[in-house]
Amino acid sequence: MEENERRNRLHELDGILDALERLNLQDANQLPSGLRESLRGVGLDAGPKANVTELIERIWELQEQFLSTGASAEAQAGGPRHRSRSLTD
Repeated sequence: MEENERRNRLHELDGILDALERLNLQDANQLPSGLRESLRGVGLDAGPKANVTELIERIWELQEQFLSTGASAEAQAGGPRHRSRSLTD
């Protein structure tokens, strides 16, 4: 997967996660149809009895896969392109 595609997918997942977290804070028990469609688009089936907390965890799992893919690609390319700085620098 190309870096741009990976970043776009992570951005999409961030938006879905944000919407789910807002619903969770509101104790919502139904998903808006647009969010349900977005979840289907990333491969998650959110039926009528979908649990928002479980969906949040599933999104985290998907994000973790994309993040680990990026980390392994970065390692193969010779590490990050910028120098890490400690908080005390």
